[in-house]
Amino acid sequence: MITKKTAPKKVRLKAGEDFEQPARGGSPRNPEHSSGHKGISRVDYLKRNSHGWYVRVPWKGEIYAKFFSDGAHGGRDTALAKAIRYRNRIEKEVGKPRTDRIVMISHPRNETGVLGVHKILKEGAPVYEVTWSPEPNLVKRTSVSIRKYGEEKAFKMACTIRRKKEKEVFGAALGKV
Repeated sequence: MITKKTAPKKVRLKAGEDFEQPARGGSPRNPEHSSGHKGISRVDYLKRNSHGWYVRVPWKGEIYAKFFSDGAHGGRDTALAKAIRYRNRIEKEVGKPRTDRIVMISHPRNETGVLGVHKILKEGAPVYEVTWSPEPNLVKRTSVSIRKYGEEKAFKMACTIRRKKEKEVFGAALGKV
């Protein structure tokens, strides 16, 4: 498969002024609000003289959040360093893999109950297809034949493959088995 690289998206701010959208996160209106770190945003609220970094760690239906004020944490850079340490500690405590990639453990349209395992027809034969993403913008897949192994065994084999791939990519299995 050939992928086409595209130029960064240009966002119009004012007449004749352009800003290149950062690769991930950040605000197109104010690049100063981008920390460059997943789940960490800059807050500069002048009306309340509130300046600092806001950390959000969503995991399994919960959102862990904390604000790191510049004033209370020794300045902008120190507050950011403390915000990063907090985010990493919380992710470790709740079992979320430390990665800058999006981590999904469930999806409302998933019918098997295991993310990355789908029941499909492949060349007219029923199979469990296993998908995973070893790196950004790349999806790999394999399938397990239901005719060959039977419904239950094929599903278990597909789940085992998926868990193995999650461990390879994230260092741990993510969802339920």
